[in-house]
This record gives sequence, structure tokens and C-alpha cells, in this order.
Amino acid sequence: MDLEKFNQLAKKRSPENKKFLQRLKMKDGRKVDDAFHATHDAVFEEVDCLTCANCCKTTSPIFYPTDIERVSKSLAASIATGRRLAGSTHIRIEKK
Repeated sequence: MDLEKFNQLAKKRSPENKKFLQRLKMKDGRKVDDAFHATHDAVFEEVDCLTCANCCKTTSPIFYPTDIERVSKSLAASIATGRRLAGSTHIRIEKK
């Protein structure tokens, strides 16, 4: 896949993509997630994630309190330390 060409096409279709994403917000989240994961697998058979890295460059992960608790536990760190580490990066912490 030619990532430069893909990037240009994505910019060209930006308004159309924004409308599509707005419509997705009105759909059943579980069905959207299922479709996303199926599409994700198909795309990553063609795209080397390490070559592109656009997701990592443009989207920060969201950590929920339960995520911070699990990560802290696996690292044998306190939850306060986990929150401090998450807050010191570009990670958004959401309340459920």
C-alpha cells in the first residue's frame, strides 16, 4: 500500500469522513466495535504498522481507572504512581 497516496486521499475526503464518523456515533457501539476490529485485521494484513505509525502519532490512548489499577498491579506499583505516570504522558484518563 502506498501510504503517501493514501494520506493524500484521506485529506481529500476529510469532509466525507467526518460525516461518516458522526453517523457512527449514532450506531450501536458493540456493532461498530465488531466491524472496526474486522476491518482493522484486514487492513493490517497490508500495512506494516511500524512503517506508518500514524495511529501512535495522532491518537492518544484513553485509560480508565480500572486500566490504571490493572497496570499498576502488574508493575507492582501503587495506584497513585500509576495515575502520576499516566498523567505525565499524553494519555487521557477518563472517568467511567
